[in-house]
This record gives sequence, C-alpha cells and structure tokens, in this order.
Amino acid sequence: MPISGLRLRRAVLGILLAARRPLTITEVIAELHAAGFTTWSLGPRPPQQVIADMLAYQVRAGRVRRTARATYAPERDKIPTTTQWRCRHWRDVPGN
Repeated sequence: MPISGLRLRRAVLGILLAARRPLTITEVIAELHAAGFTTWSLGPRPPQQVIADMLAYQVRAGRVRRTARATYAPERDKIPTTTQWRCRHWRDVPGN
C-alpha cells in the first residue's frame, strides 16, 4: 500500500523513534515494507530518494540529526510528546 505526505513523515519518524538507534535509509524502507507500505511519488524517484528528501527536511527543521551518510537518528527533545505519540502509532490510524 503506497503512502505519502504526513502519513509517510509520521511513519518514518515513528520507525526512527522505535529503533532507539540511528537507522540507515535502507533500514527505514525495509521497516516500511515489512509493515506492508511503500512510498508513492510523482515521477521516477526511487523510494530511497523520497525518504532521503523527507529526512533532509527534518534535519533542517531540527527534528532529526544525520549521524553518518544516509544514517539518521531522531532528536527526541525537539519533537513534542504528542507528535512522538502520533508517530509511534502511525499504523493505528487508517488513512492518516
């Protein structure tokens, strides 16, 4: 099932928050696929590029930090508690 937008952002942040360690983009995509989801994009962009672009924005916003090439960790103290809850429970809200 393809996801994009807010739901994709919550899914990726939820996966990073649940991991308790920095994850590579490949590991994030593997977790999405294990949950039965894939990225959806307009155009020929591969899933790695979609996730990388989304995480680059999150780095600029201060919610995620880049620990190594293509490896990211959440900045838990910069993400509000309610947002963390929504991200951890991204699978529970259909269509969100």
